[in-house]
Amino acid sequence: MSTKSKKKCTTSRRSPKAQNTTGTEFLQTTLFIRIKADFYYLRRLQTDPMVATIGWRLFGKHDTYDVAIREFGPTCDCRDFLDRRDGKDPKGCKHIQALKAVGLLE
Repeated sequence: MSTKSKKKCTTSRRSPKAQNTTGTEFLQTTLFIRIKADFYYLRRLQTDPMVATIGWRLFGKHDTYDVAIREFGPTCDCRDFLDRRDGKDPKGCKHIQALKAVGLLE
């Protein structure tokens, strides 16, 4: 496999101390992921267990995508997944592949 064809993704966590309403400190974590040259801020979604087992929202510079694990596998609402990969490519789009690579999706 050539180095050009390898998918690169990285994560970083920033954990500033914040205070809740009672004044006690707690750890606040922000998760970012880089897919090629694009950075995405990640937020875990609360999902209905009847619809999806886990979900993530990826906030990019220009777009926002939702990735979820559903009954028949992972889904993403990006155009690449919807137009070219849904039901055709078990690896999924770059958003699904990146979340799998860092262990956030199974």
